[in-house]
Amino acid sequence: MLTYDYNKYNKMLYMKKIIILIGILLNLISLYSQSTENVGIGTLTPDNSALLHLDVSGMTTKRGLLVPKMTAAQRNSIVTPANGLLVFVTDDNNFYYNFGTPASPQWILLLGESTNISEIM
Repeated sequence: MLTYDYNKYNKMLYMKKIIILIGILLNLISLYSQSTENVGIGTLTPDNSALLHLDVSGMTTKRGLLVPKMTAAQRNSIVTPANGLLVFVTDDNNFYYNFGTPASPQWILLLGESTNISEIM
């Protein structure tokens, strides 16, 4: 006589459903990540030219962007810093960006502490 184990069948059916669900979720995540090329905070329509678009105009509490703070020694120890990388150096309270290449960084002072922004504009 042939016996059938319903408990084993139910476990297999349950596992099959879980595997299908995981597959669907992974496909949805993959589709979403491929269509998102930029991120907006405070906006549902980030500007296409920006990777990160911060818009605080509609927020009650206005806030800014905090650039990474570090000493000059820490900045100089960054391994292969990207061209254009921006940091704030606490030794002299100035912003610097890498004008060079990752292999040969050249840290340039963005604006000096005594620079008056109205003189530039």
